[in-house]
Amino acid sequence: MTSQMKDPRCPSCRLDYARRSRRFGTLEHFASWFYLYPFTCQLCCHRFLALQFGVRYAKRPVDKRQFSRFPVKFPAKLRSSETIGQGTVRALSMGGCEVDTDLPAAPGSIFELSLTVWENQPELVVRAAIVRSQRTSTVGLEFLKLEAWNRARLNWCIDGLLLHGTP
Repeated sequence: MTSQMKDPRCPSCRLDYARRSRRFGTLEHFASWFYLYPFTCQLCCHRFLALQFGVRYAKRPVDKRQFSRFPVKFPAKLRSSETIGQGTVRALSMGGCEVDTDLPAAPGSIFELSLTVWENQPELVVRAAIVRSQRTSTVGLEFLKLEAWNRARLNWCIDGLLLHGTP
């Protein structure tokens, strides 16, 4: 029997944006026998174990994403050592995004990504993003290198999406 319990509060930022993560390694699998489950804060990216006494999570298909995606529509510029192009970000999270673009982008390619999130504000720049998936005209990117200022701005954007549905 599975009981429901509210997801824990993030011990780092003290906000209620934690989501259960998949278990990694033997230690986390063993800990789940004692109701200790891994969680990741969707806002500050902190990963932690939390006691969920009496809760047994049903097996489900493995979701490799650590962060929830939010539907958005932001103009974007992509640049690699070989090419420059434009696109539209359709889904955004603290760990990556999905971009509609006509650029050829094979999995493993590295791009610099510039997003226009707010009008009359500097672009949010991801210095390095790796292509994790590519379908017809959609590219899935994982953020690899994001400077502190831009990470704070992305955090602010995701916070707005979590609370209000707008950045």
